Amino acid sequence: MALDSLGVTNEKYADIIFPLVESCLPSEILKVWKRSRFASHPEITVKNDLDSLIKFLKHEVESELRIKLARNTFTSEKLSKRNSDRYEGKNSIPTATDLLSSHKHTYSKNQSKNFKRNETCVFCERLHPSQSCKDSSTTKMSLEDRKNIVKNKKVCFVCLKGGHRAISYKSNVRCFACRNRHFPILCPNLASNLDHNFPNNANNTKVEETVTNTLNSHVRHSDFNSEIA
Repeated sequence: MALDSLGVTNEKYADIIFPLVESCLPSEILKVWKRSRFASHPEITVKNDLDSLIKFLKHEVESELRIKLARNTFTSEKLSKRNSDRYEGKNSIPTATDLLSSHKHTYSKNQSKNFKRNETCVFCERLHPSQSCKDSSTTKMSLEDRKNIVKNKKVCFVCLKGGHRAISYKSNVRCFACRNRHFPILCPNLASNLDHNFPNNANNTKVEETVTNTLNSHVRHSDFNSEIA
């Protein structure tokens, strides 16, 4: 070697190189090196320390490479299996159990949507749209009583739902009787016709039923137009 030709022996350049290499090691590697150095109990010379340090660093590098190789191989196999399972899942024929499970999930979602759509009636507090209420207690109410309920429950006079005011609500809701912005259940024209044209007598019940059925028919028609819009 060049150093040997200059008369610098292994022991002499080990005195220079060993502390330089050791000082460059990361703290964690240095701790491991110190433990392994004293555990092996080599003959305490700088030359032996330098040889041991070189072997130690070589072993650490090889170990790190093996760990990375094992991790990369495991990750590749895991991704390959996941992609394979996904491909098989797309191309597999669903079983009866799969179809039943899918149907139950879809039915549950539809039921949830329907429940939100069919909010509690403001008049009878049952589960149906307020404008389609057929409850006897509602049909016997005067228009003023219905308006008071809407007002007290703070719902919109146009759509009979909460969260906004009628003056700021934009909707295509129109009464079939007067073409104003409300449902027929709150129409003053229908209420006045009932009051003046149908006096209280034995046939009043049948008349009210006829008018109510007609009213409900038009209400359903209004609901249908609202949903389309």
